[in-house]
Amino acid sequence: MLFGKRFKRKPKSQPTASSQTSQPEQVISPWQAQNQETIDELARFVDFAEGFTIGFIEINFTQDLDELLKVLLHHPDCRTIKFEVFDLSDPTIKHLQDELLQKLENLPPSFSMLVEQKQVIVVKGLENAVGMFGDYPPVLQDLNFVRDALIESVPHPVLFCLPSYSINRVIQFAPDFWSWKSGLFKIKSVQSSEDNASIRGLHATKILGNLNQLERQERIQLLERLAQEFDPLAKNCSKADLRIAAQALTKLGYIHLAFGEFPKAQSALEFAAQIFQQPEWQPETLQDVTLRIRYLNHNGDLEHQVGNVAQAEQCLQMALMLNDNVDPGLKANTCLYLGRLKANQGQVEAAMTFLQESLTINERIGHIQSQAATLHAIANLTADRGKSKEAMALYQEVLAIKERIGDVHNQAVTLSAIAKLKVDQGEVEAAMALFQESLEIEERIGHIHIQAAILREMGVLQAKQGHPDEAISLLREALTTFERTGSGLSKARTLWRLGETLAEAKGDFAAAIPYLEDSLTILKRIGSPDASTVETILHQVRSNDG
Repeated sequence: MLFGKRFKRKPKSQPTASSQTSQPEQVISPWQAQNQETIDELARFVDFAEGFTIGFIEINFTQDLDELLKVLLHHPDCRTIKFEVFDLSDPTIKHLQDELLQKLENLPPSFSMLVEQKQVIVVKGLENAVGMFGDYPPVLQDLNFVRDALIESVPHPVLFCLPSYSINRVIQFAPDFWSWKSGLFKIKSVQSSEDNASIRGLHATKILGNLNQLERQERIQLLERLAQEFDPLAKNCSKADLRIAAQALTKLGYIHLAFGEFPKAQSALEFAAQIFQQPEWQPETLQDVTLRIRYLNHNGDLEHQVGNVAQAEQCLQMALMLNDNVDPGLKANTCLYLGRLKANQGQVEAAMTFLQESLTINERIGHIQSQAATLHAIANLTADRGKSKEAMALYQEVLAIKERIGDVHNQAVTLSAIAKLKVDQGEVEAAMALFQESLEIEERIGHIHIQAAILREMGVLQAKQGHPDEAISLLREALTTFERTGSGLSKARTLWRLGETLAEAKGDFAAAIPYLEDSLTILKRIGSPDASTVETILHQVRSNDG
């Protein structure tokens, strides 16, 4: 261990006979027993460290970090140490120095009058900003540049607590910062924790829409760790390891997709695709084929969401071809995704055929959650055809199912859809109340994509009520989110509404034209029937601007 090369252990005093008989034997946990030597080294490190000194703790589980801090607080070498735990789990962090300075400024003053305590900063959660995929994450690029400045601005020892895969990314993408470390301390997990992580990551049963942001992040971290532990690109990788990595990456992609984090979903699914191309993946068992169908479903849905319609249909048709009496539930999902795709292309009959097939399968196998999702898609299609009363009855049926199974996120989605119907029926106040209720749910869950979709609908409603400034503000906020998440169709529809509002409500035709042009480009690329509507609006706006 690096620290051991710099500092020698203090000589241990020999206990007297009386102390040996008077002190009861201390019982420690198996976890502490296997990590005791590392903990002692770490305690010595913080005891001797002065000023800005960097230490890394390689630790894979939150509960292990909590246990480590408890042990350190009672360690004899840490009696004069005040550990300040900084939670930097925001995945959007780019400038570590700014975050540390802000946390330091907010620390309460020390009230100890007996002994001067040395502050040691413990940073946790930074793995979210470090990420798992992609080159040169912004937070690591910044670390290489601000290394020298941290000596003056952060005059305390800093312990970075990161899982193993994040440590590897620091070594790769922040080598200058890594070279300044004075210690690396590897905390081992007991085998039961490792096994439990696999179970919780790959086989969790809690409905995804019911996870709060902390629970979702924990599940993401477990899956990322599994994907790294069973590295599919490593040499001599076994089929069992490839299967675990593919499962973890596919599920990781699905979680990011479900919460509108499309670039992250794309990265995870691209890695999964590499596994299926490896020679070691063959021959495929029934379990392997099932996993590949699941991947194709998620990737097809993702390609549709970002506007790559041809690739989306190719993936989904491949999933149908492979699913020859393999898994009826997955076939129902494929039909649902194809139904949504065809609906957005204006192919109503084809869409309804796929959706009815999905519904029939789900009713036969008793998959209630998927049945509700398909009914919701049928209700959307019914509403688009102008059958408001029939659509409302379907939405109410969907809402009842989601309330019964406790699917909070999708309850909010359905409430928002009902609100849109209320707008069409002239029930403005009821619509705005439903929009607000669904928005609050999605904010609590942290689903930024659906939040943006609701904000767009609220913007459209504000425009109809004669409040153009409020409408434009909401639409621009929604557009910012869709641009960040990479959503094709949602971005196009928001550009359309923003351009239309600027032209009709503000008379700013010059400002409206670029938004409408961008919207039309996307809609034509994905084959949306809305393209003709936007083209007509654009022609009128150009005429007025001339």
